[in-house]
Amino acid sequence: MLKVAVLIACLAVAAPAVAISCGGQQSTAQAYSSAQHVFSAHVERSYAAPGFGRDAVRLVELRVLKVWKGQLKPGDRVQATAEDSINFVSDGFVPLLGSDLLVYASGSQPLMLGSCSRTAPLETTRDLQALEALSRRSHGR
Repeated sequence: MLKVAVLIACLAVAAPAVAISCGGQQSTAQAYSSAQHVFSAHVERSYAAPGFGRDAVRLVELRVLKVWKGQLKPGDRVQATAEDSINFVSDGFVPLLGSDLLVYASGSQPLMLGSCSRTAPLETTRDLQALEALSRRSHGR
């Protein structure tokens, strides 16, 4: 009887499980359409910034290499998040210093790099050929 009581007590105080639900990976075309900025970039610098009432926030400085969508230009420098959690559910993306990325993002800086977008290390993505075609189509070429 004591074992049953302990089991019931453990189940009653157990914390709920947290999982990421991105609703499935978007296609390249869907991600391109919904993003304000689509570009490749080199991770130049990683640093901590004041967290406004919480721990410091990790940010990265990206140097834009190539742009498929948006107003950025090659050589521009942008700030982006480098956190493993954006909405407290491990949905962030932490790029490695010195790596090259393919970034899908929207909004103002610092751009939010998230695991639910198609943002990924450049060498692991298969999006480049599709992005060339989408970019040509959207620019009427």
